[in-house]
Amino acid sequence: MDPTNPVTLTPEERAGAKLYDGNAAKQVGIVDTAIESRSAELWGETGANTAQREQLRNTYSAIEASSRLPSAVLVRIIDQDINVRLAAVRPVGDPDAAKHDLATRIAESNTETRRALRDQYGAKEAEELLERASRFVAATPALAQILANPLVGSDPAIVQGIVSYVFSNGLGRVNPRSSKRKE
Repeated sequence: MDPTNPVTLTPEERAGAKLYDGNAAKQVGIVDTAIESRSAELWGETGANTAQREQLRNTYSAIEASSRLPSAVLVRIIDQDINVRLAAVRPVGDPDAAKHDLATRIAESNTETRRALRDQYGAKEAEELLERASRFVAATPALAQILANPLVGSDPAIVQGIVSYVFSNGLGRVNPRSSKRKE
């Protein structure tokens, strides 16, 4: 196999070469990979100019740097945000039906998420973890901005991923000593 000839590379090797070409200074990150995988569709349909593209890339990079979320959660957030951006520029047949469908989907997502969290953590812990996850998101402005869209912020995989991250890293715990009132 000739590593300089992409035709002789396996699909896995081509993917690896795309992510890392041997030059550490030019290594492509998760954000770039997630955007590039849908760039033709995203930029073609939204008509975003260079400044808008860079702003979106910077927003996603800020989420990656400030939240330190696992790659799978970050990619899901980016992918879902791209879905929302594309839906916003596509024609809608019946706007009233679309609003109703949206409300129904969000309610169903919220119910599904809460059920899954209760099953995994128990009712009391699940509610506490949702509060901690909310505080985590609020402390990360770029993440809060993207998750403010209910189609992104109510996605069960995203919410569960953030809750799992918060739980696993002990984030957002309230210190009982600091929350007691001085008498």
